[in-house]
Amino acid sequence: MSRVYIDEECKMCTSYGKWISSKNLNIDLNAQINLTPEEIELDTLVYEKDGSKYYFSDAVIQSISDIGGVYNFVKIIKIFPRFIRDNIYKIISKYRNKF
Repeated sequence: MSRVYIDEECKMCTSYGKWISSKNLNIDLNAQINLTPEEIELDTLVYEKDGSKYYFSDAVIQSISDIGGVYNFVKIIKIFPRFIRDNIYKIISKYRNKF
């Protein structure tokens, strides 16, 4: 079973967690408090699958693509370098409480 760790105080994060867990029944939704202090400091969505952990944009891409079907196309976003994807993720994250 895969796990998604979200910030439960963030409306955007909570909505994403509910959405992803409704689409993929093999995903367990967890609070960030279950992460290491270093991971909590990252202030990001964390996706865990088969012992590997994904952070920032990789966590979103991997968790969505694991739904399967048409959602596999989200992997096309990986054509952009990680530093670009992660910077966009961080900008959205910075303003997430305003959405």
